[in-house]
Amino acid sequence: MARLRIGSGGLFFALLAGPLVVLGGIVACETDNGDTTHGPDIGTLPDAGGRRKLPDGAIVEADGAPVQGDDDDDDDDDDTGPGACTTGLTAVLAGNDTTLSGAVRTGDGAWTGGAIAGGAAKSKPALVAFGAGFLAATRGADDKLQSLTASGTAWSAPAVIGLGLVKGPPSLTVAGTRAHLVYTSDSFFKHGIYEGTSWNAADAPVGTGTGAGEFSFGTFSGGLAAVGSEVVFAENGGDNGLYARTYGSAWSAAVPVFGAGTVGSTGATPEIAPISAGKSDLVIVYAYKKETPASQNAIAFATRQPAETEQEKKWGNAETQYVSGVLTAEKFFLTAISATSVILTFRGDDGNAYYTQGSANGDAVEWTSPAAIGGAPTAVDTAPAVAKGACGDDAVFAYATASAVSTVSLKAGAWSTPSAVTGTTGTHVAIATK
Repeated sequence: MARLRIGSGGLFFALLAGPLVVLGGIVACETDNGDTTHGPDIGTLPDAGGRRKLPDGAIVEADGAPVQGDDDDDDDDDDTGPGACTTGLTAVLAGNDTTLSGAVRTGDGAWTGGAIAGGAAKSKPALVAFGAGFLAATRGADDKLQSLTASGTAWSAPAVIGLGLVKGPPSLTVAGTRAHLVYTSDSFFKHGIYEGTSWNAADAPVGTGTGAGEFSFGTFSGGLAAVGSEVVFAENGGDNGLYARTYGSAWSAAVPVFGAGTVGSTGATPEIAPISAGKSDLVIVYAYKKETPASQNAIAFATRQPAETEQEKKWGNAETQYVSGVLTAEKFFLTAISATSVILTFRGDDGNAYYTQGSANGDAVEWTSPAAIGGAPTAVDTAPAVAKGACGDDAVFAYATASAVSTVSLKAGAWSTPSAVTGTTGTHVAIATK
């Protein structure tokens, strides 16, 4: 499935990682500890992230600090042994046109979940960590916008907010003490703010309200992220351009992303995430315009260099840059898993779940070749969701196969055993951690 493609005037960045050879010990001949290893046993050499395993099985960071919740090499799903992780929360929300369900677990313990009466997820739900729990927004039945929260392992009843005629997946991000929501109502993007325990009217237009074309409109969904207190929104234009605008106390005018040609008003809408890559602080991933009507969508990316004023901020690249090997005509998803790394998830043209990781290298963002989520081909209903890992994991993924929802975690290049998310079902899935 994973094919490399070079577009006209474009570049690929591919991080080709060969197998990591781990040496189990150091050979010396002065002493014998009774095993086949002679001399002091110091454990494994560090992996690419600086982690190594001590002789007693504990995994430590580069500075010698223990990796949270992982002091042995037992299965991550074993929540009864001495190495069980008992801190941190993971929430999963799943649904379809008529149903919604959710689950939460603490550490690597058991899932607590079930159906959420009155809810639905006609598109991918939006889910973020907020306050002491989680905040979600969904495109509910009859295309109404719904919001709900999770506290502990309990989900609130969905409440209708904002305007109706919702067209696609809503987007959520957190900036400071506020959560921001952007969604499409009819054909126009609307903005809502959640502060404390409630939403405002959630019906404000995304735009300046002055001049022709100063309202965002025309597509199903957009990318939304926060850098500090600044909220950043990205959308495909009906003219096949890529546009971005920011929000502090009001929306800025939309600015074009230099050199970015998109697929316009299709379901493959852009995603945006913060990344610290030299001079850049954000990366937008978007579906590059097709070369022919029958060709698949190549996935490209652009970065932003921050500045004091909107006019000085620099969006885009000198030439189109591609996410290596990714070809998809469907909605994909992007999440920051650290200050310098993001993960893109997508469903390949073979129906299986894939991911690629983008990491800062100086001013550049370099991407790994696409790889199967979980380490083996897994058929999925829609593009998988991804969040920063819990319990020392690098990332945790959620996906639906024939409406059965599972998660799987990635840590130092190794995959956990997939975990069925008890009480959930649906084709559209979201995940968040705290």
